Amino acid sequence: MTAPIPRLGTAPSQPVQRSRGARMVGLAIASFAPGMFWSVLIAVTAAWLGEPLNPLTIVMTCAAITAFLAIACAPFILRDPPHRAVNTAAGAAAARRPSPTVAVGKDAA
Repeated sequence: MTAPIPRLGTAPSQPVQRSRGARMVGLAIASFAPGMFWSVLIAVTAAWLGEPLNPLTIVMTCAAITAFLAIACAPFILRDPPHRAVNTAAGAAAARRPSPTVAVGKDAA
């Protein structure tokens, strides 16, 4: 009997299928957690320096960081895995197309 979780350093035998909703939750966490961390760090530093920030400023900073990270991370987190991309027409055409070769040496002319 094999363990459902592979050992550390080994690849799983089956690719993991995640729903679009699970990816959206992952994107929200990957965006919001760093936004909160940096906003709290900025607020604590400002208070330590003797100039506490307005709570609205802290919220706006968190929102800006979260929005930036969501926009930057979305293409990577929400993309379809390569094994599913072949099911699309463009992916199937790319899979059939031979890879380009580069001529080297005498064949380069």
